[in-house]
Amino acid sequence: MTLAVYLNENFGRIRGAERLTVHPDTVTDRVRHAEVLLGRSIGTETLELRVALGLLPALPSLTQWNCDAATIGASNIGAERRENGIWVS
Repeated sequence: MTLAVYLNENFGRIRGAERLTVHPDTVTDRVRHAEVLLGRSIGTETLELRVALGLLPALPSLTQWNCDAATIGASNIGAERRENGIWVS
């Protein structure tokens, strides 16, 4: 959900945070986490990402991931964890 809002707000973390009722740093952290999971920057080629985000609700089998809406439903996959404020695998 955060990525969809972030993209819809034209990469605006402050406006995105206002819509999500979270701190702007939370949006930044969630976007960075998603970038780690995706293996690329969110700021490039957003069409694929927008399509994937749009299709996500139609794919109920993806909910088995124990989704965190903050990062397009992929936050608890693998062994990602935070070390000193950075997501690592």
